[in-house]
Amino acid sequence: MIVLFDLVTQDDLRPSPFCWRAKLALMHKGVPFEARATLYSEISKLGDGSFRTLPVMNDGGFWTGGSFQIATELETRYADAPTLFPDDPQRRFVEFIEAYADRVLHPLIFPQVALNIWKQLPSSQKEYFRSTRELRLGTTLEEAHRQADSKQAATRASLDPLRGVLKRRHYLSGDSPAYADYIVFGALKWHSLASEITLVETGDSLSPWFESISRIAGS
Repeated sequence: MIVLFDLVTQDDLRPSPFCWRAKLALMHKGVPFEARATLYSEISKLGDGSFRTLPVMNDGGFWTGGSFQIATELETRYADAPTLFPDDPQRRFVEFIEAYADRVLHPLIFPQVALNIWKQLPSSQKEYFRSTRELRLGTTLEEAHRQADSKQAATRASLDPLRGVLKRRHYLSGDSPAYADYIVFGALKWHSLASEITLVETGDSLSPWFESISRIAGS
């Protein structure tokens, strides 16, 4: 069975947007897998010790790290299963969606959720998270959290391109969800698990899309 090493916080919360991408890719392919709870401090012990981030996948001794790399590897290794890249054989659309999520959505969301993620971590992981994430943020976790309210309007506005596309079709990928949808869902799921504020509210045109993929994810 495939093992996907999945970032965990306290109470078995699994907030990582990148791990959500990989888990949904595995579900999409219909291959059995275990999402194994993994702490930050355990990442360097995986495989040959070269991995620095999650997700990491072990498929019968073949190790892959990174959500996009995992999706690409699944597409190759399980070519007869439903494709993750419908109508996108060269993956140019998915590459754009990934860039949009990583460079637009994540920078808006991360300052809003960082403090709560730190609170959710076991005590053994807190110092590492605080030191590395405050360096990335350029401020304290607490100050980033205090500024969170000022980012809500910009975050909701950044979702408008999705709303425009989803008025014309059920999913970003067409009639059925695929990897492009899972990339964006991962970002919004991250926010929903680590923020007191609801980003996709009832009545938002994104809500049916988000709820549909939530059902696929079993969350």
